[in-house]
Amino acid sequence: MVLTEEQKKDFEGNGYLVIRNLLTQEEVRTVRQRADLIAAGEATHVPQQWIQEEPAIRRGEVVANSKRDAVRKLWHLVPHDEVMRAHATNPKIVDVIVDLLGPDIKLYGDQLFMKPPVHGSRKEYHQDSNSWKQLVPYNLVSCWAALDDATLENGCLWVIPGSHK
Repeated sequence: MVLTEEQKKDFEGNGYLVIRNLLTQEEVRTVRQRADLIAAGEATHVPQQWIQEEPAIRRGEVVANSKRDAVRKLWHLVPHDEVMRAHATNPKIVDVIVDLLGPDIKLYGDQLFMKPPVHGSRKEYHQDSNSWKQLVPYNLVSCWAALDDATLENGCLWVIPGSHK
């Protein structure tokens, strides 16, 4: 068991759990560098269909400073990239999820939001499980790892405690 009973209780009550410094700075740096490489178009092993541009850029309303800064989201990377696969299967992360859900788990999908400076689009409040109605029962966990400092000023993740109920 990785989590304390108090952490499990907090997760059940609030619908989220913050675990600071679960990953080392080197682990975070490795994933961030790979994300930048993929977004910049320098990782040809990742199909273009899994690299999504910012909507305003796609519509021609905004011009990005670089190909990397044009990217809104990378997704479905785990089947194509060993660094992203290693991150998704990192025992530190998996052990936390197993503590929350039990040992019978599977990876449904992976996404990496880039949030480029100046023109990055926001994501409205939502419940992840509502987006994946085909997954029944709704006992799932979205694992969010910040690759850069996430602050109020730069658009960090917000949650509403208890909204999962």
